[in-house]
Amino acid sequence: MSRTKWIAVVVLLPLTFGSWVVSATQGSDAWTVVEGVNLKAGVTQDQAGAMAQIYFGRYIAGCGSADTLVDRGESWQVTPRIGIAGAKSGEPIIIDKHTGRVSHPGGPTFRNPADLLSGYKVP
Repeated sequence: MSRTKWIAVVVLLPLTFGSWVVSATQGSDAWTVVEGVNLKAGVTQDQAGAMAQIYFGRYIAGCGSADTLVDRGESWQVTPRIGIAGAKSGEPIIIDKHTGRVSHPGGPTFRNPADLLSGYKVP
């Protein structure tokens, strides 16, 4: 292995592993937050963020994250950022505040937070 490749592996491997650990920890925290959603009270901003994080991680990309949530009245919307550079994806993830329905164009739709966690997609 050339010296340049070896340096790249030594420098980048810990960074990649560290990012994975942070994502895994955030994912388990997000799961707990989504389990606590009470649809009678409505989906809060924190809960919508956790739902978007889970949706993004499972169905949009392996690299990137969800952007800041935007309150659209009846729904929360968050634009995915794809890749290392975090380029904005064209369409937002939409989370209905009253039903908990989660959708994204080109991806699966879930009727409520429990379906999102179980992976049961709208037929």
